[in-house]
Amino acid sequence: MNSGGHALQLHEAKAIKSDPQSKKRVFRAYTMMLDFYGIEFTNQYTGELKRGKNWEEKAKSLNKYIYNYLRITQILKFLGEVGFEELKCPLVEFLLLECLKERSLSYANIALKDYWVHVLRNEADRTYILRLLAHYWPDRDKLER
Repeated sequence: MNSGGHALQLHEAKAIKSDPQSKKRVFRAYTMMLDFYGIEFTNQYTGELKRGKNWEEKAKSLNKYIYNYLRITQILKFLGEVGFEELKCPLVEFLLLECLKERSLSYANIALKDYWVHVLRNEADRTYILRLLAHYWPDRDKLER
């Protein structure tokens, strides 16, 4: 976390939402963040994601430095606050599948279960992700690593 940073204020979020240039910059920053984590868009309009060229290396780093999971939580929350709620579900879905199906993010299960699922404001998105979670991790009360 940036100890010198400050929390996003309501008026700042509203300003970003209402300014097309600001929204483009947020989208560009999100794309850069995805690349940093080894993720890329399959479809920029739907937000669908896939492993990027450097996924294997980046997944090792994500597992080694789990403070990145807090950053992902912050990114998800930020996307919703500035008008990109629709991009949150594809990211959570990607992370869920990597955690539970592919098992490439072996230490992210707790962040997934306790944080990422719950930042989804859209009820249909949250229901979809909870169904995926139940499918891939039916006994999720027992923490698996």
